[in-house]
Amino acid sequence: MHGWIKHFSDGTSEVGSDRAVRSHRASWTRGRHEGMVSVDLHWNGMLYTLSCGEGEYFQSDTMTALFSPGQKMPGKMQTRRISRQLNENDVGKFISHNRIDSVTIVRLSDEEDSTEIVTSMIGKWLILELTAETGDVRIVIQSARK
Repeated sequence: MHGWIKHFSDGTSEVGSDRAVRSHRASWTRGRHEGMVSVDLHWNGMLYTLSCGEGEYFQSDTMTALFSPGQKMPGKMQTRRISRQLNENDVGKFISHNRIDSVTIVRLSDEEDSTEIVTSMIGKWLILELTAETGDVRIVIQSARK
């Protein structure tokens, strides 16, 4: 299954999948966003988690160009991104990135692990970018969420 699970501060969750999106039974943008604390991304038997506490999360895909007229779906997926906008509550925390077997977790932590969130990063996006074909993960911080 290719899809996501949004987790919220009240302990509830919301599930979506590529198949449900294609059949108009799910939508990231029309779904719930208030109180989101983490997102699990399922891809080819792997689990990728972006867990940064309450804030604004966003999901986007990069597709190859479509050259066949009449096709209903866009071209082949290249990347899927889960993003979270950094805020003032994140300053002083560190980006932690761990991978064990089929699970990858990116989170904000008080432990000095790697990049520290500083004031100049407020309003920028912490992005977990998954390469669809290989399952490789890239972590970036940038001004635009897409």
